[in-house]
Amino acid sequence: MDAISFGEWLRRNRKSLGLTQAQLAANVNCATITLRKIEAEERKPSAQIAEQFARVFEIPANEHKLFLGFARGDWHMAPAARKEDIPWLPSATTTNIHVPSMLTTLIGREHDVSSVKVLLLASSVRLVTLAGPPGVGKTRLSQSVAFEVSQIFTGGIFFIEVASLKDDHQLALSIQSKVGMKRLKVKSPLERLIHGIADRQVLLVLDNVEHLGKAASRLVFELLTACPGLKILVTSREILHLACEQVYPVLPLEFPAEAQLNSMDINALSEFSALAMFIERARLAQPGFALNRDNLQVVTEICKLLDGLPLAIELHASRSKLMTPHALLSHMSSQYILCTKRPHPLHPHQETLYQAIQRSYNLLTAQEKRLFAFLSVFKGEFTLAHVEDTFSGIFEHNEFSDLIAALVDKSLLQIRPGLLAEPRLSMLNTINYFAAEQFVDEVEQYTV
Repeated sequence: MDAISFGEWLRRNRKSLGLTQAQLAANVNCATITLRKIEAEERKPSAQIAEQFARVFEIPANEHKLFLGFARGDWHMAPAARKEDIPWLPSATTTNIHVPSMLTTLIGREHDVSSVKVLLLASSVRLVTLAGPPGVGKTRLSQSVAFEVSQIFTGGIFFIEVASLKDDHQLALSIQSKVGMKRLKVKSPLERLIHGIADRQVLLVLDNVEHLGKAASRLVFELLTACPGLKILVTSREILHLACEQVYPVLPLEFPAEAQLNSMDINALSEFSALAMFIERARLAQPGFALNRDNLQVVTEICKLLDGLPLAIELHASRSKLMTPHALLSHMSSQYILCTKRPHPLHPHQETLYQAIQRSYNLLTAQEKRLFAFLSVFKGEFTLAHVEDTFSGIFEHNEFSDLIAALVDKSLLQIRPGLLAEPRLSMLNTINYFAAEQFVDEVEQYTV
């Protein structure tokens, strides 16, 4: 009887738990590319990673030594290939999980998946909000986390796409239809939800709730108050402003600094998350694409201009079928960056980066829109004092702190706290390009 390799064993058992390579990598604290190589038998796991595999797959303590030997390459300890002869195979328990499958690999979010999972499973946490700018990958992160905790929420995990819903009434109806509860003789969808969920261990994933504002906050508060076993994971460009809310900022992917480009090995550089995403998405369009010393600096500059935003990187890496990285970089004006289209987008607001940002812009008040546009004059970091000095003749002095706080809460400004100095504010390049277009209109209106 043929013996099964550890890579094959790992692949089968990962799939039996419904885990992607990225999700399992996050669980064992290794890079996705490392796990990919282990499954392909291109390398053996370290002792530390093998121990983590034993934890994830719940290997009995008295079988750890045998399992670790098998994982580290001792073929005498390899189990037979037939399923019934393979030890340590987790039972295939049916889970009530209703989350869209991810069609491409989640890259560079191993730490985020692990951290959000810890938050979500903490007994003191009922609500986690993944907050971040347009195109940063909040939805994909929420899906990955949902699969990670699929064995925990016995009452089910339900993913609700909120972007097209108009109010909390529609949101309640949408949740109700996903959860699939029976009709009850109670007045409102909210009441039916509360009766249906009751004390079940349920996770709701509410994706893109920013446009519902206070209505979403009110519904979330009512559900959490009435349903003790319920937890909610939200993705939003704006936080919900609830006392029980645990905010997790979703940051752009990382790219190497100039000094690192010359000092690090090409293989190590390719594991920077922004570069890794560009490489993988470019290969979908051009299978022979590879990062090398000739294009390394150019690809890094592209990722830098795109702020490490996954949506922007995906949109532009797909052009690799038509252009080399050098040609792509030469095209990258602000207009090109904002208006490059995604072919056949699932959601209209994700067709271009411009539309993704515009959706956030449309949710601003008139004064927030105005200040947002004027802030485009700042390149790099600035402070509240800089804003007050520059625009004191245009806005009321006491407006600035509230307006700046609103733009930070809505993920259109980034803030870097200072321990001794005033906090530093900044705007992503991609958002600044959009704001600069609005600035032209604002100046024309102001000068008329």
